[in-house]
Amino acid sequence: MLTLKKNFTALLLLLSVTIFAQVQVRITLKDDNIISGTVQLSKVSLVTDYGKLEIPTKNVTGIRMGVKSEEEENAKTVDIVEIDNTYSMAGQTNIKTMDVKTEYGTLNIPSDKIERMEVYMVTDGQSVFKLLASKHISCNASGGWLNTGIMLKKGENFTITANGQVVFASLSGAKYTPDGKTVGSSNSSYDYNTNTEELYSNAYPNYGNVVYKIGEQGAMMKASDKFSGTAGDFGVLYLSIYEAVYNPQNTGSYIVKVERK
Repeated sequence: MLTLKKNFTALLLLLSVTIFAQVQVRITLKDDNIISGTVQLSKVSLVTDYGKLEIPTKNVTGIRMGVKSEEEENAKTVDIVEIDNTYSMAGQTNIKTMDVKTEYGTLNIPSDKIERMEVYMVTDGQSVFKLLASKHISCNASGGWLNTGIMLKKGENFTITANGQVVFASLSGAKYTPDGKTVGSSNSSYDYNTNTEELYSNAYPNYGNVVYKIGEQGAMMKASDKFSGTAGDFGVLYLSIYEAVYNPQNTGSYIVKVERK
């Protein structure tokens, strides 16, 4: 109980600053229809068993609405807010309806019709991310892909640049850089860089390469240490480090910059 209270206090400190924001949402309705668009949402209020949280939208990555406990037959439903892809807090949100601006007009969606809502910040310019060799490996089924929160539109231009060094315990301690080269070796990778995602799709990554995909189920693409291309689909940008075997004893990291054009 003491640890839980400490975590809750840490969350309160983390979420102490709020901003008014326009966010991109992908809403899955209870009838399985999906609606994508933007909403104006400064924060999400969540009343929990331990107090009330005022969560800035920039920290919210997802909300599940009206979740019922499978263990307690008569348990009340709760909303589960996912925070920074790290924490999940259950309680009652202040969301009654969502006014979603879509390409076909604004839709007013009651919360009791919503099953899940994914939230992404609408970002312009450059964003910086850190890929950890101990976690962000493409074959790691438990969090191997970093959700950047960047929602790309089909045909949108973007660039990815990366630097750093990782050590793969899975490859006898070999050191790699984002371009797929081993540190201290003269080996080089064929330059598959091109300016469109469609042409680039035939370039298979090398160990250590930065890779990306658009959408959770999107195809893995090679970015290497420098990539400039066009989004072939609509969706969230995910980043990872390519390896065929995951070992949590890997060390090192890459600093990756993403810029929308």
